[in-house]
Amino acid sequence: GNNAKDKVIYKKNYRLDLNPDYTFPLIAWAPNGKFLTLAEEWHDKVYLRNYIIDEQKWNERQVIFINKIVDFQYSQDGKTIAMSAIQKGQSDIYLYNLSSRSLQQITNDLADDAAPCIVNNQFLIFSSNRNSDSLSATSNYSTDKYDLYLYDIKTENKLLTKLTNSPDKEELN
Repeated sequence: GNNAKDKVIYKKNYRLDLNPDYTFPLIAWAPNGKFLTLAEEWHDKVYLRNYIIDEQKWNERQVIFINKIVDFQYSQDGKTIAMSAIQKGQSDIYLYNLSSRSLQQITNDLADDAAPCIVNNQFLIFSSNRNSDSLSATSNYSTDKYDLYLYDIKTENKLLTKLTNSPDKEELN
Protein backbone atom coordinates (compact mmCIF):
# COMPACT_ATOMS: atom_id res chain seq x y z
CA GLY A 1 0.00 0.00 0.00
CA ASN A 2 0.92 3.68 0.03
CA ASN A 3 1.76 3.60 3.72
CA ALA A 4 3.93 0.47 3.50
CA LYS A 5 7.16 0.57 5.48
CA ASP A 6 10.31 -1.43 5.00
CA LYS A 7 10.83 -4.15 7.58
CA VAL A 8 14.05 -5.96 8.39
CA ILE A 9 13.33 -9.67 8.67
CA TYR A 10 16.89 -10.97 8.95
CA LYS A 11 20.23 -9.54 9.96
CA LYS A 12 23.33 -11.48 10.92
CA ASN A 13 27.06 -10.92 10.90
CA TYR A 14 30.22 -11.71 12.77
CA ARG A 15 31.28 -8.95 15.13
CA LEU A 16 34.54 -8.56 13.22
CA ASP A 17 34.39 -9.58 9.58
CA LEU A 18 37.56 -8.59 7.76
CA ASN A 19 36.77 -10.58 4.62
CA PRO A 20 32.99 -10.52 4.09
CA ASP A 21 31.49 -12.96 1.58
CA TYR A 22 29.24 -10.82 -0.61
CA THR A 23 27.92 -13.88 -2.50
CA PHE A 24 25.56 -14.57 0.41
CA PRO A 25 22.76 -14.58 1.23
CA LEU A 26 21.03 -16.12 -1.79
CA ILE A 27 17.23 -15.84 -1.75
CA ALA A 28 14.27 -17.41 -3.58
CA TRP A 29 10.51 -17.35 -3.08
CA ALA A 30 8.73 -20.66 -2.66
CA PRO A 31 6.26 -21.12 -5.55
CA ASN A 32 3.26 -20.88 -3.20
CA GLY A 33 4.49 -17.47 -1.98
CA LYS A 34 4.11 -18.51 1.67
CA PHE A 35 7.79 -18.33 2.55
CA LEU A 36 11.06 -16.85 1.44
CA THR A 37 14.09 -19.14 1.43
CA LEU A 38 17.56 -17.87 2.20
CA ALA A 39 20.74 -19.91 1.65
CA GLU A 40 23.77 -19.03 3.72
CA GLU A 41 26.86 -20.33 5.46
CA TRP A 42 27.36 -19.98 9.19
CA HIS A 43 30.35 -21.35 11.09
CA ASP A 44 31.38 -23.53 8.11
CA LYS A 45 27.92 -25.07 7.78
CA VAL A 46 25.39 -24.52 4.98
CA TYR A 47 21.76 -23.68 5.81
CA LEU A 48 18.47 -23.14 4.04
CA ARG A 49 16.42 -20.77 6.18
CA ASN A 50 12.70 -20.20 5.54
CA TYR A 51 10.91 -17.04 6.58
CA ILE A 52 7.26 -18.03 7.01
CA ILE A 53 5.25 -14.98 5.99
CA ASP A 54 2.03 -15.68 7.93
CA GLU A 55 3.88 -16.50 11.16
CA GLN A 56 6.64 -13.91 10.67
CA LYS A 57 9.27 -16.32 11.91
CA TRP A 58 12.17 -18.41 10.67
CA ASN A 59 12.93 -22.11 10.53
CA GLU A 60 16.13 -23.64 9.24
CA ARG A 61 17.58 -26.81 7.77
CA GLN A 62 21.24 -27.64 7.57
CA VAL A 63 22.29 -28.99 4.17
CA ILE A 64 25.09 -31.48 4.67
CA PHE A 65 27.65 -32.88 2.20
CA ILE A 66 28.27 -29.52 0.49
CA ASN A 67 30.54 -26.59 1.36
CA LYS A 68 28.72 -23.76 -0.41
CA ILE A 69 25.54 -23.11 -2.39
CA VAL A 70 26.30 -20.97 -5.43
CA ASP A 71 22.79 -20.74 -6.89
CA PHE A 72 19.40 -22.36 -6.23
CA GLN A 73 15.86 -22.41 -7.56
CA TYR A 74 12.58 -24.13 -6.65
CA SER A 75 10.70 -26.56 -8.87
CA GLN A 76 7.22 -25.35 -9.84
CA ASP A 77 5.55 -27.78 -7.42
CA GLY A 78 7.75 -26.54 -4.57
CA LYS A 79 8.91 -30.05 -3.64
CA THR A 80 12.48 -29.82 -4.92
CA ILE A 81 15.28 -27.29 -4.98
CA ALA A 82 17.85 -27.43 -7.77
CA MET A 83 21.20 -26.06 -6.71
CA SER A 84 24.67 -25.45 -7.97
CA ALA A 85 26.94 -26.17 -5.04
CA ILE A 86 30.59 -26.65 -4.22
CA GLN A 87 32.04 -29.69 -2.50
CA LYS A 88 35.80 -30.16 -2.21
CA GLY A 89 36.43 -27.29 -4.62
CA GLN A 90 34.26 -28.80 -7.35
CA SER A 91 31.10 -27.14 -8.71
CA ASP A 92 28.27 -29.59 -9.37
CA ILE A 93 24.48 -29.75 -9.68
CA TYR A 94 22.32 -31.19 -6.89
CA LEU A 95 18.63 -31.79 -6.25
CA TYR A 96 17.40 -31.25 -2.70
CA ASN A 97 14.14 -33.01 -1.80
CA LEU A 98 12.36 -30.83 0.76
CA SER A 99 10.15 -33.51 2.32
CA SER A 100 12.92 -36.08 2.88
CA ARG A 101 15.68 -33.44 3.28
CA SER A 102 17.84 -35.56 1.00
CA LEU A 103 20.48 -34.30 -1.39
CA GLN A 104 20.97 -36.04 -4.75
CA GLN A 105 24.14 -35.25 -6.66
CA ILE A 106 23.46 -35.06 -10.42
CA THR A 107 26.88 -34.11 -11.80
CA ASN A 108 30.21 -35.16 -10.34
CA ASP A 109 33.15 -34.07 -12.46
CA LEU A 110 35.67 -31.28 -13.00
CA ALA A 111 33.40 -29.26 -15.31
CA ASP A 112 31.84 -26.11 -13.86
CA ASP A 113 28.07 -26.50 -13.56
CA ALA A 114 25.86 -23.51 -12.80
CA ALA A 115 22.43 -21.84 -12.98
CA PRO A 116 20.17 -24.90 -12.51
CA CYS A 117 16.46 -24.60 -13.34
CA ILE A 118 13.72 -27.23 -13.05
CA VAL A 119 11.14 -27.15 -15.86
CA ASN A 120 7.70 -28.84 -15.57
CA ASN A 121 8.90 -30.66 -12.42
CA GLN A 122 10.67 -33.14 -14.70
CA PHE A 123 13.58 -31.57 -16.53
CA LEU A 124 16.68 -29.98 -15.07
CA ILE A 125 18.43 -27.44 -17.29
CA PHE A 126 21.83 -26.09 -16.32
CA SER A 127 24.83 -24.33 -17.76
CA SER A 128 28.15 -26.17 -18.01
CA ASN A 129 31.53 -25.92 -19.65
CA ARG A 130 31.81 -29.73 -19.91
CA ASN A 131 33.42 -31.55 -22.81
CA SER A 132 31.01 -34.50 -22.73
CA ASP A 133 27.24 -34.93 -22.52
CA SER A 134 27.61 -38.11 -20.47
CA LEU A 135 27.27 -37.99 -16.68
CA SER A 136 29.19 -41.28 -16.54
CA ALA A 137 32.29 -39.83 -18.19
CA THR A 138 34.87 -39.51 -15.43
CA SER A 139 37.08 -37.57 -17.82
CA ASN A 140 34.72 -34.57 -18.01
CA TYR A 141 36.79 -31.43 -17.83
CA SER A 142 36.26 -27.71 -18.21
CA THR A 143 36.35 -26.12 -21.63
CA ASP A 144 36.37 -22.42 -22.44
CA LYS A 145 32.69 -22.19 -23.40
CA TYR A 146 29.45 -22.77 -21.53
CA ASP A 147 26.41 -24.43 -23.08
CA LEU A 148 23.01 -25.48 -21.74
CA TYR A 149 22.29 -29.12 -20.91
CA LEU A 150 19.08 -30.96 -20.04
CA TYR A 151 18.79 -33.81 -17.52
CA ASP A 152 15.61 -35.88 -17.23
CA ILE A 153 14.85 -36.13 -13.50
CA LYS A 154 12.22 -38.87 -13.96
CA THR A 155 14.28 -41.30 -16.07
CA GLU A 156 17.66 -40.33 -14.53
CA ASN A 157 19.25 -40.89 -17.94
CA LYS A 158 23.03 -40.55 -17.63
CA LEU A 159 23.20 -39.05 -21.12
CA LEU A 160 22.43 -35.33 -21.08
CA THR A 161 20.74 -33.52 -23.95
CA LYS A 162 22.89 -30.64 -25.15
CA LEU A 163 20.49 -27.78 -25.81
CA THR A 164 22.97 -25.25 -27.22
CA ASN A 165 26.18 -25.49 -29.17
CA SER A 166 27.38 -21.96 -29.60
CA PRO A 167 31.15 -21.63 -29.45
CA ASP A 168 30.92 -17.87 -29.93
CA LYS A 169 28.44 -17.26 -27.09
CA GLU A 170 28.33 -17.92 -23.37
CA GLU A 171 25.23 -19.71 -22.05
CA LEU A 172 26.02 -19.04 -18.42
CA ASN A 173 22.68 -17.77 -17.08
